[in-house]
Amino acid sequence: MNRRRLTLLSVTVAIILAAALVVGVWFSYFTDRGSGFVLPSPLPSGLQPEGPSPSSVGIGMNPVIVDATNVQRLLTAVKRPEAYSQTITCVTYWEGGQEETTYHWARRGTLTRIQAVGANGTQNRIVTPDEIYEWSGSTVPYYRLTPEETDAESLSGLPTWEDAASLPPEDILESESYYESSESLLRVRTREAVYTVEYILSLDTGLLVSAEYTDQDGKTAFRFYADSPILGDPGDSRFTLPDGVLVE
Repeated sequence: MNRRRLTLLSVTVAIILAAALVVGVWFSYFTDRGSGFVLPSPLPSGLQPEGPSPSSVGIGMNPVIVDATNVQRLLTAVKRPEAYSQTITCVTYWEGGQEETTYHWARRGTLTRIQAVGANGTQNRIVTPDEIYEWSGSTVPYYRLTPEETDAESLSGLPTWEDAASLPPEDILESESYYESSESLLRVRTREAVYTVEYILSLDTGLLVSAEYTDQDGKTAFRFYADSPILGDPGDSRFTLPDGVLVE
């Protein structure tokens, strides 16, 4: 009787171990967590390290294990903040000249306010999921548009790190994660059309810090760089039209 019980117990344990092994293999295969990730802390939501994180912040640029083969998995886990404001400077270069535009950017949920200050004056835009409001300076009335595309960055001609996340993997040239001034940053270098583009993204805020487009001759064609964002609700005044109506 005892022998039968022992045999039954052995078979039961074997079945449990086999089931656990199958589940473990299934989980590892289908979740594809990205073996070898060792990232700065704090990590973006949705990504966990495979090994220990660095114990302390280094000085200057200290690469960790992120490269061109796995960086797009990291990018898909990065999330932008729901509410923030930020100043962005963009410079377009051409033979013998350049043009600079400063963007005062504010986001609250699905609303985005952009104030662009450049050589042609000040242009204002509030973008909602369904409509766009535009005006120049403090001019009244404003224009109300219903275009097919309401993505604020695309409408403003600004790059985003999502551009790198959506590229074919073979167009990711190199990448690394590093600390600089106690901030966790991700650098991604890509090939896009006739340009080589280098993005630097903050893993702490989920926002693009800079982007530079270089042509085939090694000359800079476009440069984007952003001030540190102010996280939190930008306030009603940023989403108020010239006639005093608050866009919600």
